[in-house]
Amino acid sequence: MQKQELLKKYPDKEDKLLVSKLLDGLSKRDTTNKVTTTDFLNMHEKSICQEILQIEKAENYFFTGGFEDAERTILIAFPDKLEEEYVKSQLANWISVISIELPKYCDSYTHREYLSGIMKLGVKREKIGDILVRENRCRYNSNAGYS
Repeated sequence: MQKQELLKKYPDKEDKLLVSKLLDGLSKRDTTNKVTTTDFLNMHEKSICQEILQIEKAENYFFTGGFEDAERTILIAFPDKLEEEYVKSQLANWISVISIELPKYCDSYTHREYLSGIMKLGVKREKIGDILVRENRCRYNSNAGYS
Protein backbone atom coordinates (compact mmCIF):
# COMPACT_ATOMS: atom_id res chain seq x y z
CA MET A 1 0.00 0.00 0.00
CA GLN A 2 1.25 3.50 -0.81
CA LYS A 3 2.50 5.67 2.03
CA GLN A 4 -0.07 8.42 1.34
CA GLU A 5 -2.93 5.91 1.44
CA LEU A 6 -1.75 4.60 4.80
CA LEU A 7 -1.40 8.11 6.20
CA LYS A 8 -5.03 8.89 5.23
CA LYS A 9 -6.21 6.12 7.58
CA TYR A 10 -4.99 8.11 10.60
CA PRO A 11 -6.61 11.52 11.15
CA ASP A 12 -4.52 12.36 14.23
CA LYS A 13 -1.36 14.34 13.44
CA GLU A 14 0.75 12.38 15.98
CA ASP A 15 -0.41 9.06 14.49
CA LYS A 16 0.47 10.24 10.97
CA LEU A 17 3.95 11.19 12.16
CA LEU A 18 4.40 7.77 13.78
CA VAL A 19 3.27 5.94 10.63
CA SER A 20 5.55 8.08 8.48
CA LYS A 21 8.56 7.42 10.74
CA LEU A 22 7.79 3.72 10.83
CA LEU A 23 7.58 3.45 7.04
CA ASP A 24 10.77 5.50 6.65
CA GLY A 25 12.54 3.25 9.18
CA LEU A 26 11.48 0.09 7.33
CA SER A 27 12.63 1.60 4.06
CA LYS A 28 15.97 2.56 5.61
CA ARG A 29 16.39 -0.97 6.96
CA ASP A 30 15.78 -2.41 3.51
CA THR A 31 18.01 0.02 1.60
CA THR A 32 20.94 0.21 4.04
CA ASN A 33 20.71 -3.37 5.29
CA LYS A 34 20.99 -2.15 8.90
CA VAL A 35 18.94 -2.50 12.07
CA THR A 36 16.49 0.35 12.73
CA THR A 37 14.60 1.17 15.92
CA THR A 38 11.79 3.41 17.09
CA ASP A 39 11.50 5.48 20.23
CA PHE A 40 9.65 3.89 23.14
CA LEU A 41 6.02 3.35 22.16
CA ASN A 42 2.97 3.44 24.39
CA MET A 43 0.30 0.76 23.87
CA HIS A 44 -1.68 2.90 21.39
CA GLU A 45 1.41 3.60 19.29
CA LYS A 46 2.43 -0.06 19.41
CA SER A 47 -0.98 -1.14 18.12
CA ILE A 48 -0.70 1.31 15.20
CA CYS A 49 2.76 -0.06 14.38
CA GLN A 50 1.47 -3.64 14.52
CA GLU A 51 -1.37 -2.70 12.17
CA ILE A 52 1.01 -1.09 9.67
CA LEU A 53 3.46 -4.00 9.90
CA GLN A 54 0.60 -6.41 9.08
CA ILE A 55 -0.62 -4.30 6.16
CA GLU A 56 2.93 -4.06 4.79
CA LYS A 57 3.51 -7.78 5.42
CA ALA A 58 6.74 -6.81 7.16
CA GLU A 59 9.09 -9.45 8.49
CA ASN A 60 12.16 -9.47 10.69
CA TYR A 61 11.10 -7.30 13.60
CA PHE A 62 10.17 -7.57 17.26
CA PHE A 63 9.04 -5.33 20.11
CA THR A 64 10.94 -5.15 23.40
CA GLY A 65 11.03 -3.00 26.48
CA GLY A 66 14.20 -4.56 27.79
CA PHE A 67 12.37 -6.99 30.07
CA GLU A 68 9.42 -9.38 30.01
CA ASP A 69 5.97 -7.71 30.19
CA ALA A 70 7.23 -4.15 29.65
CA GLU A 71 4.41 -1.72 28.84
CA ARG A 72 6.52 0.73 26.85
CA THR A 73 8.44 -0.96 24.06
CA ILE A 74 10.59 -0.14 21.07
CA LEU A 75 10.30 -1.75 17.66
CA ILE A 76 13.51 -3.25 16.35
CA ALA A 77 13.49 -4.06 12.64
CA PHE A 78 16.43 -5.97 11.23
CA PRO A 79 17.58 -7.01 7.73
CA ASP A 80 17.25 -10.53 6.31
CA LYS A 81 20.96 -11.19 6.75
CA LEU A 82 20.64 -11.18 10.58
CA GLU A 83 19.06 -13.79 12.82
CA GLU A 84 16.56 -12.60 15.46
CA GLU A 85 18.52 -14.28 18.27
CA TYR A 86 21.67 -12.39 17.28
CA VAL A 87 19.79 -9.07 17.23
CA LYS A 88 18.27 -9.82 20.65
CA SER A 89 21.75 -10.53 22.00
CA GLN A 90 22.75 -7.00 20.95
CA LEU A 91 19.96 -5.15 22.83
CA ALA A 92 22.52 -3.11 24.79
CA ASN A 93 23.15 -1.23 21.52
CA TRP A 94 19.58 0.13 21.60
CA ILE A 95 18.42 0.08 25.23
CA SER A 96 20.27 1.25 28.33
CA VAL A 97 19.14 0.61 31.88
CA ILE A 98 19.62 3.60 34.13
CA SER A 99 19.38 3.50 37.90
CA ILE A 100 18.62 6.51 40.10
CA GLU A 101 19.04 6.49 43.86
CA LEU A 102 17.76 9.41 45.91
CA PRO A 103 18.54 10.41 49.49
CA LYS A 104 15.89 9.62 52.10
CA TYR A 105 14.22 13.04 52.35
CA CYS A 106 10.80 11.42 52.57
CA ASP A 107 9.35 7.97 53.22
CA SER A 108 9.23 7.05 49.54
CA TYR A 109 9.27 8.54 46.08
CA THR A 110 6.58 7.83 43.48
CA HIS A 111 6.75 6.98 39.80
CA ARG A 112 5.41 10.46 39.05
CA GLU A 113 8.24 12.15 40.97
CA TYR A 114 10.91 10.16 39.16
CA LEU A 115 9.32 10.79 35.77
CA SER A 116 8.94 14.52 36.35
CA GLY A 117 12.53 14.76 37.61
CA ILE A 118 13.88 12.98 34.54
CA MET A 119 11.80 15.12 32.20
CA LYS A 120 12.95 18.32 33.97
CA LEU A 121 16.45 17.33 32.88
CA GLY A 122 15.26 17.66 29.27
CA VAL A 123 14.80 13.96 28.50
CA LYS A 124 11.76 13.47 26.26
CA ARG A 125 9.11 10.96 27.31
CA GLU A 126 9.53 8.87 24.17
CA LYS A 127 13.16 8.22 25.16
CA ILE A 128 12.08 6.65 28.46
CA GLY A 129 10.72 3.14 28.84
CA ASP A 130 9.08 1.71 31.93
CA ILE A 131 10.16 3.18 35.26
CA LEU A 132 10.41 0.59 38.00
CA VAL A 133 10.31 2.14 41.50
CA ARG A 134 11.89 0.25 44.43
CA GLU A 135 12.27 1.90 47.86
CA ASN A 136 14.43 5.03 47.34
CA ARG A 137 15.57 4.22 43.83
CA CYS A 138 14.25 3.50 40.39
CA ARG A 139 15.43 1.87 37.20
CA TYR A 140 14.32 2.83 33.75
CA ASN A 141 15.20 2.03 30.19
CA SER A 142 16.38 4.63 27.74
CA ASN A 143 17.09 4.53 24.03
CA ALA A 144 18.65 6.69 21.36
CA GLY A 145 15.55 6.60 19.17
CA TYR A 146 15.36 6.05 15.44
CA SER A 147 18.67 4.86 14.13
